[in-house]
Amino acid sequence: MKFSFELLVNTSPEKVWKLYADINEWDKWDSKLKNITLNGNFSVGSTGTIEVENQPPIPYKIVDVQENESFCTKTTIPSFGEIYFNHEVTEVCEKCMIKHTVELRNGSANEQSITFLKKLFSDVPTAVLSIKELMEN
Repeated sequence: MKFSFELLVNTSPEKVWKLYADINEWDKWDSKLKNITLNGNFSVGSTGTIEVENQPPIPYKIVDVQENESFCTKTTIPSFGEIYFNHEVTEVCEKCMIKHTVELRNGSANEQSITFLKKLFSDVPTAVLSIKELMEN
């Protein structure tokens, strides 16, 4: 089960990648972010914690990194399953398509899970729009 949002931005994938690869920049495009840590480099296998408004810190793991193209983090929520946050940038006609996806795996597809996933996804369009503003201003 997953939700995605994508938007064409007047920039290059390399410029967006600079925002992605530096976790100290994430609060510029994710307004709900209170704190984030990363143990190690921005690479597969590195772990950290992320804290958003009104939530305790949650551990995450970087499970995929394709420089200037995509990265994916995984968080396990025992009562729901594994949550994957995928971030993709693709060059399209000298612009950049930014796509963020939130996916629930290994969990039940029930009303409670759908509500939970919708809540997690609700900030994604705003985050992508923030990246657009940062890149185009």
